[in-house]
Amino acid sequence: MGDFHLKDEITILDPESITLERNRFGDLTLKLGDETYEKVRIMRAFPLSFPEKYIVFRVRNEEIGLLEDAEKIADTSRQILEDELRKAYFIPRITRICSLEENHGASKWKVETDYGMREFDVRSRDDIKVLPPFRVLFRDADGNRYEIPDCRRLDPKSQSLLDSET
Repeated sequence: MGDFHLKDEITILDPESITLERNRFGDLTLKLGDETYEKVRIMRAFPLSFPEKYIVFRVRNEEIGLLEDAEKIADTSRQILEDELRKAYFIPRITRICSLEENHGASKWKVETDYGMREFDVRSRDDIKVLPPFRVLFRDADGNRYEIPDCRRLDPKSQSLLDSET
């Protein structure tokens, strides 16, 4: 069996050759040297551990390549990339837990977020992930995600309610 080389399997994109634009319909367009790709989709290869690094570009379910560091592309393209990532990975941040009710193994949460008040159901404790050092991620019954970036910054009541569920 031959040696495996990651760079033989993945096309690493040169950040200096990347230009991102929106077409007249608002779709993401990638110009990569002489090549132009329409209706490009992006995703983070490691959304939790390296959210600003290792961005995958795809078109029609085919991978174009991997950008190793979003900070290395031109400012205008970087702004478009950040906007696109924000839309793709929309996760409201919980700033306060107002109430929490248990109901047959599920829990009903009423929270304040950076996008206003929200109410959602969490089916089980498996849908609440505590990540080191103090980050908490939630997935509600509808598949929406919420985040507490640092649970130490919550008020005492919110911390107490969170502790009862984690």
